[in-house]
Amino acid sequence: MDVIEHYLGEQPLVEIPKAFKDLLLEASTSDASDVEAAICVAYNTLAGSSNPVGDAGIKPADWAKIQNGTHGSSIVSIGNAVAKALKGGVGPKLVWSGRGSSKTHYSKGSNKTPKTDLYGDSSHRISLKKAADTGAGAQLMSAASGETAGVFEYGVKHFSAQGGSIGSGLQEVFDILQNEMAKTARSDLNIEVAKGKIDFKTWYTTHSTRKTDVEKLAKKMGITSKHRIGRHLRSELSLLGTIPALKNAKGGLLTGVPQITRKELKPHMKDYIASDMKIGNVLVSPDHLAKAEVAKELLSAPNLRKQIVDVMEVAMDTPEWKAKLTSFLQSNGDLKRWIVYEAASGLGKFTGKAAGSADYSGTETAVANKILVFNSRGVKKLHDIYTWSDSNSNLCDNISISYKGSGRRKYIKFGLAAEQVDRELSKSLLDESIEEEYVEFEKKLNKLMLNEGMWDFIQGKVKSATAAVKTTYEKIKNAVQTFYEQVIKNFIGKLKSALNKGLTYVLEALGVEMEGEASVKTPKW
Repeated sequence: MDVIEHYLGEQPLVEIPKAFKDLLLEASTSDASDVEAAICVAYNTLAGSSNPVGDAGIKPADWAKIQNGTHGSSIVSIGNAVAKALKGGVGPKLVWSGRGSSKTHYSKGSNKTPKTDLYGDSSHRISLKKAADTGAGAQLMSAASGETAGVFEYGVKHFSAQGGSIGSGLQEVFDILQNEMAKTARSDLNIEVAKGKIDFKTWYTTHSTRKTDVEKLAKKMGITSKHRIGRHLRSELSLLGTIPALKNAKGGLLTGVPQITRKELKPHMKDYIASDMKIGNVLVSPDHLAKAEVAKELLSAPNLRKQIVDVMEVAMDTPEWKAKLTSFLQSNGDLKRWIVYEAASGLGKFTGKAAGSADYSGTETAVANKILVFNSRGVKKLHDIYTWSDSNSNLCDNISISYKGSGRRKYIKFGLAAEQVDRELSKSLLDESIEEEYVEFEKKLNKLMLNEGMWDFIQGKVKSATAAVKTTYEKIKNAVQTFYEQVIKNFIGKLKSALNKGLTYVLEALGVEMEGEASVKTPKW
């Protein structure tokens, strides 16, 4: 009698003798890889192979060691039971790959063990999972931080590659970013000379009124340590997600000093931008004009581009848009589905590519496309990972996300590889926006300067100031401000249109690096 009626059947499996169950239960978790080998050898034997051990990619000496081991008879029995249940339906032979090693594309993970434990044809790269008779059974992925970060990274890439579910949910995120940029352009255009930028964390812990308030509260409790006060200030920024996560941030808070809320932080962000985050020297000062200290070149596209980057950099240091993006990602079931898919298949880990519209069947055998679940009764279920992950997105129960803004200036020269986007989008979105808007800006500026007769003065040919200086200054300032606002509007519009190219594309165009980790619960196989 067959061990089970059909390995894909939904009906209860056929009962087998208690003695056979005992043999299965005898094998320990440490024997899991030997079970994989036994399944391959048994399958190849049933397929009529003249060399079932060699066809499985197993050395005769290793197979002899498995057979003669403490649990050898149990392991061979399990292999025979599972192989018989498969009925030759997974390819002409089965190859054991569980002890192999493949190149990983995870930037931090170092585990090179294939997700595939055994493989037949290209549609059957099998990850073998033993279901416990009680409890959850085998886990889906390693809990090492480098691995979880890699699973998150490629989960996002798979999510982005699907495109359709991304656009509508992120419109609000970029509306917020656009507003922040516009406000920055308006508030900072009147600054004459850049005073330089102080990192927000440093400013917050050394110059903000929040620092003064915390010092007063701490003093009432007898605390005057600058280190402890500074740690409290850094910890509350970390807990709000304004700076990268600090280890034990909650433990860094001073007892008796209430944690600042996001709403309470907003005025400090405004103070920061208004006082130390300065954008300037774009020919906005009458004094500069009167002294002929600036030349026409400062209103060239390259120089204005630098100012636009500063505007955007200030805006992206505000927490609102990142908080909204984080909330969107953490609550998005589609993203969780792709995190589960990556954890089960290892597609991104071993190919460096995003998911397509079906399970992977390419040449990299380390990528799994099937999950074969067995228990003490034999084969329980064979799942297609692509569809299985869709119905098990709930396994992803926690996503932690942080953002790095360093290197945002890279998008001045940002270009995308041809395989990532259409060729017409391979040029910097910001450069495109500036070039498109600068044509009109230059026309207005030339007309303004010709009418007012100012170019000779600005270029130093006329040494004394005239009554037209202040009038021209206001007109130049308004023209520059309009240019800024049009570039911002144009640029954000391009980002929204580009959302169908994927979230990672849009964030990279902004120069924002997103990092995160995701935990995946052990399935109840």
